[in-house]
Amino acid sequence: MRPNDVLRRARTAIAGSDAASALLVYLASRVYTTAVLAGVFALATANGWTFASHRDPQSFANFLWSWDGSAYRSIARHGYPVPLPHDAEGRVSSNPWAFLPLYPALVAALMRVTGLGFAVLAPAVSVVAGAIAVVLLARLARRGDGSPRWAVVLLCAAPLTFVLQVAYAESLFLALALGALVALHDRRYALVGVLGVAAAATRPGALALALAVAIVVVVRVRARDIRAGEVARAAISATAIGLAGLAWPVIAAVVTGDRNAYLATETAFWRPLLGDDAGFLPLTPWFVLAYRYLGVGGIALVAVVLLAAGAVLVALARGRIALASRAFVVSYALYLVAVFLPQQSTVRLLLPMAPALADRRLRPGTARGRVAVVVALCALQIPAVAALWFGSFP
Repeated sequence: MRPNDVLRRARTAIAGSDAASALLVYLASRVYTTAVLAGVFALATANGWTFASHRDPQSFANFLWSWDGSAYRSIARHGYPVPLPHDAEGRVSSNPWAFLPLYPALVAALMRVTGLGFAVLAPAVSVVAGAIAVVLLARLARRGDGSPRWAVVLLCAAPLTFVLQVAYAESLFLALALGALVALHDRRYALVGVLGVAAAATRPGALALALAVAIVVVVRVRARDIRAGEVARAAISATAIGLAGLAWPVIAAVVTGDRNAYLATETAFWRPLLGDDAGFLPLTPWFVLAYRYLGVGGIALVAVVLLAAGAVLVALARGRIALASRAFVVSYALYLVAVFLPQQSTVRLLLPMAPALADRRLRPGTARGRVAVVVALCALQIPAVAALWFGSFP
């Protein structure tokens, strides 16, 4: 067989494989995002600019564990602080208890096995988990009438996609959540439970998986498309995920001896935005923040934004992507509104809604339109890295 024939057959095989195509797109995007990160780092270093998240020595490897990465590094090396740290006024200070343990535990285990440092292994774990996530995204998109390759392209080109390769838990959570959704579509409820519990130990948001399982089961029951045994297995999985999603505050309370340890830690991160009265009540954070800075008009603005988002979610729910995808995206959106304080990290927190990217209505009808979208998204990565990694937290 001639070399040209081999290459042609290889290209045909790759083009016909969602997994191979997804990995190629992901690899190309990692080359680009690495270049953007390295470019911003080199430019700042050459000009003596002050890094918002200081690292000493100020190396590119250390640059990749900025912000939340510093908390994960502390956990991987020293565990969680006991007792809780307090400021001069006796309030609980921001500390690593806000970050869940699976990602740093995995990195720490690899550090012991390989002898390599956190600065090398944490981004490596994120990159590998991101590769698994894009393959699962393509597979999930194929389960419905979605657009697998375009979904992967949109995810990989998104402005904050660089967080899939830094010392953040986003890649791992995304891989676990997407794996659970693929299993949910395929009615492999035990696997849904295992992956969902692991996701609950990785990053907040797994409660949305539990709700998604419940929604899918209800829809299947109404359609008479599920057996009693399946309902029982799904209920067990959803319950396990829900309990796991609620377990960390209990663990923090038991270990630290402070029953309010987790909530006090989380609201300590809100203090710069909400002041000393920062507190938590479900379904209120968006309204509280808006009222603090914009008054009654801010509350009205949030209401308009939520109504518009609700309309988008209704349109998505009527779409043709997989039922598991629709259920999770709606559930996760409700979760964000219920518990998170909107700030610059909100865009990053939208990454688990990646299954929505498979909706064919998001795919421009012409090649020129698709190229324009990708170019625009890639261009936005440069100011995103400069503003939300070099200058402030994503």
